[in-house]
Amino acid sequence: MASEVDIVVVGGGVAGLAAAVTLAKKKLKVMLLESRSILGGRARSWTDGVTRDPVHIGPHVVVSEYPNFFKLLEELGTREKIVWQPWRHFVTMVKGRQEHHIRTMPLPAPASWGHASMTDPFVSWADKHSTVPAAVYCLSLSEKELLELDDESGADFLRSLGVTEPYITHFWGFLSHAILNVPVEEVSAAALVRFFRRLVGRSSMEMGFAGCGLGELLLPAKPLLESMGAQVRTSCQVRGFLGDENNCTGVVLDSGEEILAKLGVISTLPPQTLQPMLPEAWLSAWPSLKDMEALKPCKYISVYIWFDRKVSGGRQMWARTYNKDDLNCEFYDFSEIYSGTDAAGKLWKERPSFIGSNIIDSGRLQEMTDDEVVQQTLREIQETFPVASDAKVLHSVVNRIPMAIHRPVVGTEKLRPSQQTPIADFYISGCWTRTDFPCSMESAARSGFLAADKLLRIGRGELSESAIPYPDIALSARLVGALEVVRPWLLTPLFNWLVRWSSGQPQSKL
Repeated sequence: MASEVDIVVVGGGVAGLAAAVTLAKKKLKVMLLESRSILGGRARSWTDGVTRDPVHIGPHVVVSEYPNFFKLLEELGTREKIVWQPWRHFVTMVKGRQEHHIRTMPLPAPASWGHASMTDPFVSWADKHSTVPAAVYCLSLSEKELLELDDESGADFLRSLGVTEPYITHFWGFLSHAILNVPVEEVSAAALVRFFRRLVGRSSMEMGFAGCGLGELLLPAKPLLESMGAQVRTSCQVRGFLGDENNCTGVVLDSGEEILAKLGVISTLPPQTLQPMLPEAWLSAWPSLKDMEALKPCKYISVYIWFDRKVSGGRQMWARTYNKDDLNCEFYDFSEIYSGTDAAGKLWKERPSFIGSNIIDSGRLQEMTDDEVVQQTLREIQETFPVASDAKVLHSVVNRIPMAIHRPVVGTEKLRPSQQTPIADFYISGCWTRTDFPCSMESAARSGFLAADKLLRIGRGELSESAIPYPDIALSARLVGALEVVRPWLLTPLFNWLVRWSSGQPQSKL
């Protein structure tokens, strides 16, 4: 049995939805296939059976530099469901009961981040001084020069520029762990520097959250697509792809049904799932396919704990200063994040704390039981908020997620492939493809739009620009990068002297 459509999109996560919506708006016959019973992929949520509260697969954040993801939410009519932290507040870092609020000032980038760096109480002035020449160098790089860093680790790159070990661990180590989900000793310097440039190359970067279950942001996708004439099949497993040695003609399902695609197929499956499903004949036409085996997924664990009282002091989110021996990276109190009322009609802001956390790169914790994970998470919450020691835990959930983003380790940034493949009429999409952005919901959305644009251009000769390009970093940040011409013989010696001088000064008490 076979049916025919214009385009088949395999996978109903953020990337697949971005592609499907773009193509359906062009009046094309689109079929979206999703193996799970719900859409959303790794951006989904469900209702907890005990509390009736929405629970994410894992806490997610959005930042103001997510133009493609916000475009998708606008298409779905859910962008207003994003809840933002106070203006110019990025994150609160904690170490025990000590905290540091990272806020930007209304100044040109990167000076807008200077106050937060200077008042950081967790590192010395010597450490802070040591990173300035490295920051100048990072802001000077072109995309070509950036990719040349892919063959060394973030830690080795920073050491070569004179950054001290405490600052590598505290700032760069946190950035690598929290954003890129791998230790700074393993992360590709190219991936690390790309995000750093995006972060400090803007006057401010705001952070927000879904003010509801994460899956609710994408819930309107199915009715929207069907209203545009697309077919959406859930609980539908693709077995493989059809075609000859260098051409794709459709997909075959587990049921044996074949779905032919006149214009092409877009697959959003991750590399480790995709490769075994491809025809053997494609391997010779697509030699770089084998290289994508290096794009391994990051495992993580998310813990959710319901308390009988408020314990977080009204904070929406906070993060622990980086320590490789910690379990958790960051925490979220959903009673302070979710808007409106809960399933029982009670205002979320009047609810006791409902805290979620992320344990990143959790392959290191395979031997820990769920109860041990919850107990250690409680201890880490209590270190910052002693009131939690007196609170009663009403309920807890541990989600073990085998695949978050891919691990952007040394050598993998240049492996991220284009959405257009060497196989005619076969396109790939997902946060792991080439998007000029770290793997994230934003990267997934942009990859979906890029795949749709390339299919329309090649399959129909139609110029499509649904993917929103990223602007260059701010002019002020580029001017700082221009100081690279004097860095080796002026800035580096100057700041090396400042490091030596400030090493003998008392630790800042700010």
